[in-house]
Amino acid sequence: MKINLLNRLMLVCITLTFFSSCIKHYETVESEFNQGKQLKSDSYAIGRSSRRAITVYDEFETKASFAALYLNDATRKAYVDLYNQKRGMSYAKKEEMLKRALEENQHWATFYVLADVHEKMYASLSEPNAVWTLSLKLHDGSILVPEKIKEVDLEPEYQTFFGSEYNHLKTAYIVTFPITPAQAALLSNAQTSTVVLWMRSPTKEARLQWKPFTATANHKKVDTHEDFYWC
Repeated sequence: MKINLLNRLMLVCITLTFFSSCIKHYETVESEFNQGKQLKSDSYAIGRSSRRAITVYDEFETKASFAALYLNDATRKAYVDLYNQKRGMSYAKKEEMLKRALEENQHWATFYVLADVHEKMYASLSEPNAVWTLSLKLHDGSILVPEKIKEVDLEPEYQTFFGSEYNHLKTAYIVTFPITPAQAALLSNAQTSTVVLWMRSPTKEARLQWKPFTATANHKKVDTHEDFYWC
């Protein structure tokens, strides 16, 4: 009896092994589970090139994590391209939308900021008594304070630009700094302009920096993380 049972078990194992090797499961995935068409666009890389991130520690304790997306001309154009690709806008509407977006950069330097602050007396960055505050330093040495810091629901296109930095632990804000026409002209020149976003608490400070960038620049990667570049 035991021998017959053992033989049956062996037969079942051999059968399962044989048939499982006949069908490659990965070959049936697309036919049985439609994966959709993977969209390709240079806008993803352009948008993510304007993203910076940093985590501030007190010894081994995390005090705050920040990620920021600088809405410069290139980022706004990348957003409009993805917005149009997703919704199928007409060329005229797309151009009008881009014109309005670039016009905003004549009056404000704008950032989307994701923040995860670990403080006992935590208050939103939009509150006057927030533990962490923001300021912006321009290439000409000007120091700007925000005109507006507001919690927002981040649009899907901007979520894509943030990549893995976007998660449910971080609160999203839009931060705008008023600029003069001369400062707007300075910022519009991506080959010469440097901006630094400062985050400061009573005991700590950190900065995120956007340096001049050209498409032909030879960037040296200094870490395996995609955000770490000399630029």
